[in-house]
Amino acid sequence: MASWWLRQVGDMRIGLIGCGHHGRTRISAAMASIDGVELVACADVDEAEAARTAAQWRYAGVHSDYRRMLQRERLDAVMVSLPHHLLAEASVAVLESGADLFVEKPAGVVAAEAALIRDTAAGAGASVMVGYCMRYNPGRIRARELIVGGAVGEPVQALACKSAMPLEHWNSRMEFGGGQLRWHGVHIVDQVLWMCGVRPVRVHAETRWHPETGADRDTAFTIVFEGGLTASVTVSASLSRPFDFVEFFGTRGRVRTEWPSEILDVQSDVVAEYETQTRITPMLPDYNEMYRLQMRDWVDSLTTGREPPIPVQAAVDVLSVIDAVYESARSGSPAAVVIG
Repeated sequence: MASWWLRQVGDMRIGLIGCGHHGRTRISAAMASIDGVELVACADVDEAEAARTAAQWRYAGVHSDYRRMLQRERLDAVMVSLPHHLLAEASVAVLESGADLFVEKPAGVVAAEAALIRDTAAGAGASVMVGYCMRYNPGRIRARELIVGGAVGEPVQALACKSAMPLEHWNSRMEFGGGQLRWHGVHIVDQVLWMCGVRPVRVHAETRWHPETGADRDTAFTIVFEGGLTASVTVSASLSRPFDFVEFFGTRGRVRTEWPSEILDVQSDVVAEYETQTRITPMLPDYNEMYRLQMRDWVDSLTTGREPPIPVQAAVDVLSVIDAVYESARSGSPAAVVIG
């Protein structure tokens, strides 16, 4: 429960809401590798998927209604991995049941939903972590260390791009909280906010909308931050292959981190090792390790009583930017980023 770290009796009892691909193959697999946890029950409206997940990862209980699971099972913490438009409602139900929460990104459709989760958690004295797994990517971690450590001097401008093949399922429909901005764009916005650590003030966006679904397909936008830092961001769902990079330019150098190649380019007038432009090409990592590290960090935060590494406020911040991007794209004018 929310006070589990104070009790520390037996294994932490974990539940899962949402037994689709991500819930089953990513976060359940990661949790199954962690000592000191018990996979107690899982729930999905598709009973076959719930049963499949339970059999694969040895959840003891199977439910078709997550509310019934929350009522009947004794759970210390629950993982929620659902389509975007269902995340907030399920998360609030988990918190009101007395359990701590891990919720997949983006934790809702709009910033107000993520703020509701935050406020409900505060009222319940519960902990919430949001699943922005790219914060556990080794290249992104190293790039942030360089930026925060002053290797590029004062950051002046950032470039960030993320693309994927066209969306085809629920994530292509705006009524389900889909669209490229909410599907992949939230990751790249989170990366920029996490790396620069400065409050966003306003955005200016241009978007091409899908002619059939009405969802955003390709968007280019500028984020202006307090202090004058700007970030130019492109998110696309029109390309045949994915690309993903974040690049920061500063008064004393630059750093660029790419995915999935994991190439890191660094030039620094501060760090002698990188005085000339240096390309670091590491061995490709095991991407499942990102999820294992993420879930282990969440469990560790619960057992020690410390704040989770990716608090729900991060989701509020990201969705506040995305809300402003949609507003600007539709109005054709800059929009303020209002973070509650």
